[in-house]
Amino acid sequence: MCNKILHILLMITLALMLSGHRTLCAETATAELSEPITFEIISLSPTMETTTEEAKGANMTVVITNFRNNKGVARINLFTQDEGFPTEAKKARKTFMTKITDKKVKIMYTAVPSGEYAISVVHDEDPNDDVYISWLDIPATGYGSTSKSRNYFERPTFYGAKFFVGTQDTTVNIKMSY
Repeated sequence: MCNKILHILLMITLALMLSGHRTLCAETATAELSEPITFEIISLSPTMETTTEEAKGANMTVVITNFRNNKGVARINLFTQDEGFPTEAKKARKTFMTKITDKKVKIMYTAVPSGEYAISVVHDEDPNDDVYISWLDIPATGYGSTSKSRNYFERPTFYGAKFFVGTQDTTVNIKMSY
C-alpha cells in the first residue's frame, strides 16, 4: 500500500513538472566561439594601490560538457550576485549565447576582476529566445551551473555555485543535466 502511494505521488510530481512551466525571455549576446568575452576595466579608487596584474584581471576558461546533442544554442550567464541566479539573464554580469560543437562548449572570459562568480547554463534546443522554467524554478530543458551539489529537485543557489577568481588564470568545468 505504501509503495502504491509513493508511486502515485511520484507520478503527480512528474506530471506537474512537465505541465507547470513558465517562459522566461532570455536576452543574451551572441559571439563566435573564438572571440573571448572581455570585462570592462573598473576604475579603481585613487587611494587603492594595485599591481598591473591585478588591474588587468585574470583569464577564465569555461568548459561545458555533457550536452545531449548539438541542436540549438548554449545560453551562459555569469553572475556576481545572488539576485537573479540562475535564470534571470538580465541580472547577470555577462550573458553569452553560442553554438554547441561535439556536445560541448568552451569559452574564455578575459580581464576578469578578482571576485566571486557563479555561472548558469541552459541548453536551448529550440533557440526562439524563450527558456521554459518548471514549477521548481529551474529550466525545463538541459541546464548546468557551477554548483557543487546536484539536486535535481532544487534550483541551484548563487551561494552553492559561487567560486573565486583571483589574479591567476582559472578554468571552470560545468556538466549539463537533463
